[in-house]
Amino acid sequence: MPARPPDSFLRFYLGTRTNEELRTVLNDAGCGPTDQNDKAGLVSLIMDNPYVPLPESWDVDFAGIVADIRRTEAPATTTETPATTPSPYPPPPPPLTSLDHSMAQLQQMMRDLTTKVDQQREYIDQQLREPLPTMATSSVPEPVPEPVSGSSTFGSSLPPAVHVSPPSAVPSSAPPALTNRSPSTPLRGAVPSPKVDARSEWAYIPPSVFDSVVDGSFEIRDLWKLDPTRRLEIDKMGKAVTSDRALNGLAELLQSTSAFAEQSRSATKYRSMDDIILPWSVFCRIRDVAQPGSGHYLSAHVTQLYLASFALRKNFHAVLRYHLDVCQKRLSLGDAVVWDDWCSLDNVVLNTSLVQSFASSSSTSGVPRLPSVSSPSASRPRSFCRNWNQGTKCRFDPCSWPHICSSCLAPGHRGPACPSALRAAGGPAKDIAFYSFSFACSP
Repeated sequence: MPARPPDSFLRFYLGTRTNEELRTVLNDAGCGPTDQNDKAGLVSLIMDNPYVPLPESWDVDFAGIVADIRRTEAPATTTETPATTPSPYPPPPPPLTSLDHSMAQLQQMMRDLTTKVDQQREYIDQQLREPLPTMATSSVPEPVPEPVSGSSTFGSSLPPAVHVSPPSAVPSSAPPALTNRSPSTPLRGAVPSPKVDARSEWAYIPPSVFDSVVDGSFEIRDLWKLDPTRRLEIDKMGKAVTSDRALNGLAELLQSTSAFAEQSRSATKYRSMDDIILPWSVFCRIRDVAQPGSGHYLSAHVTQLYLASFALRKNFHAVLRYHLDVCQKRLSLGDAVVWDDWCSLDNVVLNTSLVQSFASSSSTSGVPRLPSVSSPSASRPRSFCRNWNQGTKCRFDPCSWPHICSSCLAPGHRGPACPSALRAAGGPAKDIAFYSFSFACSP
């Protein structure tokens, strides 16, 4: 006979059985018939007689109940796992995603651009700190004082100083106050209006160009005239115009002046980003003197120019085209300019420059080029329409290349009929550019 379960458990289990089942167990054990109908009495009889055998079906129930009790008590009896000791080495960082890699590259590019802009500003400040010849503020001779009676000649009073009033600036809308400065940055005082003495700082700039920057009528293609590294070139071209005025007649004077103006605005004056940024920084400083606060917005164009260069795949001709078009568009607005536009890219002009750069690159792809030529014209960039100079029809309408002379880069005439080449050679002009670019692709 199997062992009985504990009494408390057995008494509880017997209470769940019917009276008929309890009587059957007692009858099978030989306890005789019983007429007791009280369940408590039947349970007591079974509990008082430990030799009463229990049915085998009850053993199965006992085993299932014990298993359930053990499963219920198992979580309470489980031992806690020891805490893992932290590793002395930090966990490895998660692998960078493509977005994180792109953001890191963009941040590094912005840091490089900021460093380059700071270097350009430092270079400009160093160039402008060089001693420059001062300009006379007035050509009016000082009157000689007459000796006053009763006083010696050397004791006469000095004449009053001659005051020169500053030029009147064209009224323009003031740029908005800068709100993105850090609280620790001290605000500078208001810069006074440009005085006549201020011209000594930029004495190398032609007076007409300087006045156009101050009054807002400046043309962006004359930007190279603000470059302090081109002082000798500016002075030489000015003397050439003066010499033509003295030696030639009125017609030749007008022609040389026009050629000077067109040559000064040629795209060949700009061959790198430095040729744009350095004179543009001077332009920003002059405009900041004439219109306090505007220089901060104008100088933001330098950062946007580098971003445009990245978007245009560092195609300098496309970047130059974007720079000239954007500046001409915004400077022509005058008082209606939106100053915040200088802090962002012009997507319309940028897309136009991008399409034109693709058209230029596709039209010249797959064409063999001549090796380096020792002639001076070989180093000059091709910036004219070859078909128009030869008198043939252009391949595209409208043509993407300038219709200017291939010899002097001036509009109005073709290379074979260039007046400058005729005077220099004493005969029909020989278009050297045609021989230099005979294997180049025509537009």
